Amino acid sequence: MLVSSVGFGLFHLPNVLAGQALDATLMQVAYAFVMGCTLYASMRISGTIFLPVAMHALWDFSTFSAKTAVMAEGPKLGIVIFLFVTVLFTLAAVIWGLLHLRSQRVAGVS
Repeated sequence: MLVSSVGFGLFHLPNVLAGQALDATLMQVAYAFVMGCTLYASMRISGTIFLPVAMHALWDFSTFSAKTAVMAEGPKLGIVIFLFVTVLFTLAAVIWGLLHLRSQRVAGVS
């Protein structure tokens, strides 16, 4: 999980070459690492790649929607709430996934 999540985070590093500020890029790398852990856990739990792909799509949609709305007309409460719910869902998935994997390990299931 750690190796693939570090890789997932580092894949976002070249965004600095596209003009993104270094501090914003480093924050994105950190977020991508955490999201990589989430996606890995969801893949292990579901046994398929489709759940993490859907989660990644939802995450991207929420962040791109928020950025677009802020750039176009300023922050809107609905978009802020949608982004917040997406972050909460992701955090809940990580916690649930880690607890699930831990219980499988304790039970001796691989």
